[in-house]
Amino acid sequence: MAKIIMNNVRITGKSGGTIKNYESIEMTDVVMNFTDSNIDYITEENVAIFQEAVKTMDSQDLIKLVFELKKASASEQKQIIEKSKLQKLVGTAKDLTPLVKYLTEQFTE
Repeated sequence: MAKIIMNNVRITGKSGGTIKNYESIEMTDVVMNFTDSNIDYITEENVAIFQEAVKTMDSQDLIKLVFELKKASASEQKQIIEKSKLQKLVGTAKDLTPLVKYLTEQFTE
């Protein structure tokens, strides 16, 4: 994920666009002027859950969980998550499929 650092930046434009799934943004002496729309900062639910998991779970537990998810069927994946430490973070997630896909893409064997 991107870490964005802007120092002494001046931006003038029509539309700011979108910054999606960033880790952090640091701005010092930044002036942005847009005539239509500002920058939209968006973090997808699955990325936000992953960021929290990295902060709260032991890295070995997270890696083990991802490899279990890779081997499991879709119905088994839900059960694996419900029994894991990740359950506390996904309590409000409507669909776990994007999260499982994202997690398995982050770790390769």
